[in-house]
Amino acid sequence: SKWMEKCARNSPIFKNAKIKVIPYPLDLKLWSPIKQNIARDILNLPKNKKFILFGALGGTIIKRKGADLLFQGIKKLNQILEKDIWDSLEIIIFGQTKSLSDNLPRNIKIHNVGHINSDYLLKLYYSAATMFILPSRQDNLPGTGIEAQACGTPVVAFKTCGMTDIVDHHKTGSLCKPFETESLAYEMKWILKNSSKSNEIRLNSRLRAEKLWDEKKIAKDYKN
Repeated sequence: SKWMEKCARNSPIFKNAKIKVIPYPLDLKLWSPIKQNIARDILNLPKNKKFILFGALGGTIIKRKGADLLFQGIKKLNQILEKDIWDSLEIIIFGQTKSLSDNLPRNIKIHNVGHINSDYLLKLYYSAATMFILPSRQDNLPGTGIEAQACGTPVVAFKTCGMTDIVDHHKTGSLCKPFETESLAYEMKWILKNSSKSNEIRLNSRLRAEKLWDEKKIAKDYKN
């Protein structure tokens, strides 16, 4: 990420070195959009709901992953979101084995799907989701973020570290003020309220992945 490049340039060891940013490559045939209704049919999820997706291995245990910020943001979202939209909202959490209901409002349904060992299954969840939340306090270039974008899923993240390499603000998702949970709530609301732009945002997300993380493009970067 450009953030890590900046860290290296500010380092006494690497400040005079030649530094080139080359992001992770993605297999864009594997990480590709599935029509949302089809993905929801396969996962047995209702088509008339809006889904917030969050997941990281140990994501609710490791503080830098920011799960606590997400939980606070959802509680604030409950306070500012119109009742009809809130009532249509559900949360999907992967990567965890224990229930997280105590951390979230009691008037929202939570799907705790546990560890996902299949890339295809994970792609289904990305495609089924209304948005993917990446609430990290610190991260280089999270694979979940670029995978979600490749599947055409808007990403909401704090404007920090490598997350700014992933999200094009209000074009492929939203960037929030670090680490303000009220800002996170308002940006989640922006995605939920702009359903008319949903197809445009999802298309922009996929196009961004093709532009930045295609394997052929990355291979050429390494060759150069």
